[in-house]
Amino acid sequence: MGGQVEDAAWLKKKDDFGHINVAELDVVLKGVNLALKWGLQEIEVLTDSDTVCGWMKSLLTPEKRVGTKGASEMIVKWRLGILYELMDVCSLKLCVYFVPSEKNKADVLTSVKKGWLGVPQEEEDEAKLCCVGVPSVRELHQMYHMGVDRTLFVARKVDPAITREKVRQVVRQCDRCQSINPAPSVHESGKIRVDRIGRG
Repeated sequence: MGGQVEDAAWLKKKDDFGHINVAELDVVLKGVNLALKWGLQEIEVLTDSDTVCGWMKSLLTPEKRVGTKGASEMIVKWRLGILYELMDVCSLKLCVYFVPSEKNKADVLTSVKKGWLGVPQEEEDEAKLCCVGVPSVRELHQMYHMGVDRTLFVARKVDPAITREKVRQVVRQCDRCQSINPAPSVHESGKIRVDRIGRG
């Protein structure tokens, strides 16, 4: 393994709901960008994410397709595409190695005491002033009439203290969601303007 030129740790924000594998891939991109600023051409990537290691190896082996599915599929492919372009344009030579979590030195850097990450008291008090009440949850729900889970997810983006019970109460009181056929628009019946139906 090569030498270190700079140590860096990027802590995940408290309200970051992104998938951990996507976050790990973001860190790889940040690390490669940092290495480019140092003018390095040969970069060794050490990761404790088996998934990210697999994605990177697929990127380095053109015959192998990147295997990813799920909600973040396009995000992953986009970021891997950026990495591929960086390798091509900057003539980078990337090597990727899997390091188990117990041997990963970077995990020690990011495993800090929660007290060190604490929010100052003034900021905490200010945050309490913008709580989302039942009317605001109702407004969020009425935008798209999503179920309890998705409305709760959106509401917690605004205020993490929102409870599932509060969202459930709003969904139960929603006439559109409680009706049997909640489709917002109905197609008008009409006539087909052709003489006969079928191939001619």
